[in-house]
Amino acid sequence: MPSLVDLSIQLEVIDPLTVGNLGYEARRRWIPGAGVSGKREDVTLTASSFSAFTVPTGAKFALIDVGSAVSLTLKGVTSDTGIAICPASGPLQIPVLMPLNGTPSIGIANGANVNQVVSILWL
Repeated sequence: MPSLVDLSIQLEVIDPLTVGNLGYEARRRWIPGAGVSGKREDVTLTASSFSAFTVPTGAKFALIDVGSAVSLTLKGVTSDTGIAICPASGPLQIPVLMPLNGTPSIGIANGANVNQVVSILWL
């Protein structure tokens, strides 16, 4: 029987120009697909190219920790327009959590001219 997974996300934004803070907190619990107990991998993204990921069978979520990477675009295939997840400068260092469907095809285009490393937690 697959393990039970608790996922907790807390985000607090403090803006000195406003009166008050913006906060968000969520807690979810689910049972991953059969055979999925969580897998973490560090992926080296080659400079100025697209890197496709091999999604573990049964994975329901991907948590991508971009660290201090810049110029990253999440894509389904090389020619896809994609979604920018890191700006060209001033790294956000905010992890990306995304649900996965039955047979996902995902990867990251590294727009920087240097190799960069991201960590992915598959659940």
